[in-house]
Amino acid sequence: QKGEPVSDAKVTVKLFMPEMPGMPYMEHIADAEPTGDGHYKAAVSFAMPGTWQLHIFVETADGKKVRLKSSVNL
Repeated sequence: QKGEPVSDAKVTVKLFMPEMPGMPYMEHIADAEPTGDGHYKAAVSFAMPGTWQLHIFVETADGKKVRLKSSVNL
């Protein structure tokens, strides 16, 4: 059901910062682990301050796939 906790999904977090003048493209990918009650936790590494793009990929046990997109400013 929409809005219900999901406890059996594969969740992956991808952080990336696009290439800029004098700086290469940077990326960090981590698999999230379930912590209970539909929550997931992943350890990520921000290599430097700036605006990082954040994509969270969720694949449920029944094969449904969702990508959530946001950004983080450090």
